[in-house]
Parts: sequence; structure tokens; C-alpha cells
Amino acid sequence: MARYLIPALEEVDVTSIEEMLMVCAREVEDALISSGASEDEYTRMDLIRLAAPFALEVMKARNAFK
Repeated sequence: MARYLIPALEEVDVTSIEEMLMVCAREVEDALISSGASEDEYTRMDLIRLAAPFALEVMKARNAFK
């Protein structure tokens, strides 16, 4: 079983950039693991950087920046 760098959240506040980044980073990590990547091939910062555009789009779509 894979050891995740980003913990799964039980509940998510979609207006929280921190929580949306974590959710998206966990999804990116899921994709990496599913494609055969091992945990030594990426860092938490890699995951956050890759997740940032997705989290931003989710928050913009939900008008979280008003």
C-alpha cells in the first residue's frame, strides 16, 4: 500500500484555499501513484505546485474570491 505525503481530508471547506490545495494535491498524488510513481519521486512541494492551478479554478468557479 502506498504511503501518501498529503493526508485525505474528511470534510472540505471549498472557500478555503489551504483545504482546496490539499484536496487537489491529494488527487495529483493519487494520479502519480496510480501511474506507478513511488513516494521518492516527488515531494509535498511538487504536489502543491501541480495542484495550485486546479485549486484556483475550483475556487474561481465557486466565486470564493468575492
